[in-house]
Amino acid sequence: MASFAQFLQDSGVYAAQSFMIVPRGGFNLVCLRDSKDVHLSYDRNRLQVEDVRFEQVERVAQEYINSRYGKQKSQERDDQLLRLRTALYGTARLDGSARGLKVVAKGVGIPELKAARGNTAIKLEVAILQRKDFTIAFRFLKHLDQSGNVINATKWTPDDVP
Repeated sequence: MASFAQFLQDSGVYAAQSFMIVPRGGFNLVCLRDSKDVHLSYDRNRLQVEDVRFEQVERVAQEYINSRYGKQKSQERDDQLLRLRTALYGTARLDGSARGLKVVAKGVGIPELKAARGNTAIKLEVAILQRKDFTIAFRFLKHLDQSGNVINATKWTPDDVP
């Protein structure tokens, strides 16, 4: 039986809840397992769904990781890129039973992506949401006792960070 699955953890694909998030004007990736003879149907005015073919894996993986982590190098970014490439190459094989799907948001709302084989169908609700970026800052605070002496609440001090 066909099923949807995430390629990476915390990627906005919640297969157990049949739900996926796609940023407005962007895209997300989802794996369709056991996809032989499966027909996809969706609202073409709000979604564009493409199979990720073998020759597209590098480009799609780089685009996805750049949009998620930016272009600044880090070990976590490199690890996620390697995981995504490996998973996409696994689904891009011609003889494979899984398909990598690139889901592009073209509209707003929560359209459905349906995968059907014969009388059996599964659906994935696709929430098209505005992207939100956050900036986080930390400050060290001095915790003083009643006589004004510093109480070390943690082992870290301001000298430990740039």
